[in-house]
Amino acid sequence: MASLVKFMHDAIATVIMVVPDGEKMMFEEAFNNNKPAELLGELLEKDWNKKYFEFFKKNCHFKIQVVSDSDLMSTTRERYDQLTPHAEKVGGGRGSGYRIQMLLKLAVAKVVQTPFYITMDQDVFASRLTRADELVVDGKAIYQGEGHGKGGLGRTQHREGWFESSERVFGNRGCHNGHPTLGVTPAILSTEIAKGMYAELERSYGAEYPGAKWDEILFELLQSHGGHDWTEYTLYWAYGCKAGVLDKLHVISPSGLRLYGYWGWNWGSKLNTNEAFKDTTVFSVLQSIAGNDGHIIAKDLASHLT
Repeated sequence: MASLVKFMHDAIATVIMVVPDGEKMMFEEAFNNNKPAELLGELLEKDWNKKYFEFFKKNCHFKIQVVSDSDLMSTTRERYDQLTPHAEKVGGGRGSGYRIQMLLKLAVAKVVQTPFYITMDQDVFASRLTRADELVVDGKAIYQGEGHGKGGLGRTQHREGWFESSERVFGNRGCHNGHPTLGVTPAILSTEIAKGMYAELERSYGAEYPGAKWDEILFELLQSHGGHDWTEYTLYWAYGCKAGVLDKLHVISPSGLRLYGYWGWNWGSKLNTNEAFKDTTVFSVLQSIAGNDGHIIAKDLASHLT
């Protein structure tokens, strides 16, 4: 949050925080009523964390909206658990939560009040001063440009099977072959595409799954019709392609700006401030699954972000 205040204060209207149901009130108290003690607890005793919060409280000029999982999703966690393939729940699998967090990035479009929104996780931080007109150019949001084709990076985070599954969901093919595509988080998404995707899923599969909303339908499809190993971003891209709106709503940055720059500094591994704060990338990412300790990283970043 401090990084957004420092580097993106002119580019953000509202930050929407999506939190578990039982923590919604706690986050609202911390960020909207300036009562952080319950949320941050003993972390406030650390000088670097106090510095973050004081910087944030003094300088934040954007609105913060807190929503819970159930504000956005259509059914219960138990129902998603039932529909999650057994293989994803055993042997190191990440369970229904893995898929739910994907769909929340699409579901949040329901409450977004702008044409575009940026998806973020807690391991993402802004790393350069960025203006809104650098992120949305002539009405089109920039995208990472992973994969091959004109302007593409030549490499991708996405597995071929994810795209293949997502394209089968919508009955189309080849939306990613030979063309640069969306990357992973952080990404800039269109509310038009996300909401259109909800409607398309319910229109296409409503008769087969009566009463189910788009998110439950996607969980159903994990094991039906041969199985569909979808992800949020491959679904988004496949539907946008089918709807014929990708070129209308997205563009690779004419200036060469990328949303993140992981290949140059060993994606998600160790903090290298010389690489993390480059003028060519908007965000940096340090993944906890790569063995990073969030407290150590936060301490190391404090002098750069406050």
